[in-house]
Amino acid sequence: MKSLTQVVLPISCILLLIFGLSYMTSFTSNPRDLQQKAGPSSKANTGPKVETIYFPSAEAAYKPDDPYLKHFRHYYELNKPGFHDFWFRYTGETSLDLALRPSCSTCSGARLGLVPADALEKWKNAWPYSPALLPCQAFQAVPNPVLPILFYDMVMKSLTWKDFDITNESNTIPLPAASKAKPQLGLVRFFWTTKRADNPIHLHGDLIWASAKDPNLRLSVRLRVSLGVVAALSILPARVDVGELNFGEKATREFQVFSVTRSFTLDPSMIKDPLQDSCLSIDAIVPMTDAEKETLAVQIRPKDSPPPEIRSGYKVRVTLHERKGDKQLDLGKQDRTLEVWLADGEKAGFTISALVRGDVQVVEGSEVRDVIDFGPRYRSNLEKVKKVRLVAKRPDLDLELLPEERYPSFLQPELSEPMLVQGKKQWTLTVTIPKDTLYQELPLNSAIVVRTKETPPRRFKIPVKAIAAP
Repeated sequence: MKSLTQVVLPISCILLLIFGLSYMTSFTSNPRDLQQKAGPSSKANTGPKVETIYFPSAEAAYKPDDPYLKHFRHYYELNKPGFHDFWFRYTGETSLDLALRPSCSTCSGARLGLVPADALEKWKNAWPYSPALLPCQAFQAVPNPVLPILFYDMVMKSLTWKDFDITNESNTIPLPAASKAKPQLGLVRFFWTTKRADNPIHLHGDLIWASAKDPNLRLSVRLRVSLGVVAALSILPARVDVGELNFGEKATREFQVFSVTRSFTLDPSMIKDPLQDSCLSIDAIVPMTDAEKETLAVQIRPKDSPPPEIRSGYKVRVTLHERKGDKQLDLGKQDRTLEVWLADGEKAGFTISALVRGDVQVVEGSEVRDVIDFGPRYRSNLEKVKKVRLVAKRPDLDLELLPEERYPSFLQPELSEPMLVQGKKQWTLTVTIPKDTLYQELPLNSAIVVRTKETPPRRFKIPVKAIAAP
């Protein structure tokens, strides 16, 4: 029988690893930056210095083999508040007055956090490997799942906070005197909320300080970092066009559903079809392999940024049928969208498009067309008229116009009585754009809709293109 130590020790190590990685993700941040420089009204780059520590140069290119970067978060979720910490060390023997001048539109606020001396002593006693290292530096020196737990419990929980006035740098925060033997550690925390997935976003500003002994001497250090902002849920590709679908045909495509910020299990109940269209079927949901996640991470990596970690990823295979059972797609250009929903309401969509062929064609002159195109740009103060023919492949087919389904509503369609031309039934469809109604390009979903008079009836959506200028 195995001893208690043989059983408990491996389990304890696994638990420490899990908790360590969790804290590491939640309470550490992405290192970048920085360069010290003379601030405004500075006589020289001399005097007491606030040293930024453990940050690589902001100008240095990303190195994929950098072991330090894997311990920090580089990507944050769109529409969620975020923050980034810039750590510093001060060893001057005089107190300073600190101010912050942010120069980024995404920054919504900033705070100063100071590490009490007793918390630093606790850290030195708990981490004898190299007491001189800041906790985050120790991650680089000796990666260890226990370190983030110690870092949070002994350092982050003990910080004393004060808010910077980012609108007026004359409102300063005092930084206590220190020494080389007992340095003052602290951080500047930038806050932001971004509504756009611009990659990367840039946080930057100047940390300015002045000494009470020499008020004319002001120094500063530039704080700068680039961070990725991503949606909670992403789909690639978000849209595919399968081309033409003729009678009885179908098209199968695959898309990837993934998240950089969340872990989830995808099941069919999370995939919604707003139209509840039985002509679009979900054939398979398969988890992505680690190799596929790595390939995807490189594919979506912003320039000069490390590849993100794909926390969850699935491949979804779907098929669009021209007809299935007693259901069939409308004729013309058709879009079908599937929505993937997470439990908290976050969603992403996948659209599959097809040009569905059938018993009716749009003909202009001698050419079969898939669209009513008004041609080159015209003046908005002129009325514009376009005529096309709708040709039925079956002599027994009848059509009717659905004017209430036109878009935009200012389009004026008219459908003539049927005519028999060379043995084929035809209609003339006239579309008018009244003057002073269109001042730019028509929306992409502009269309006229007709319907067959049969059981079951079938709609024919005909796209409309036009562009006008004042």
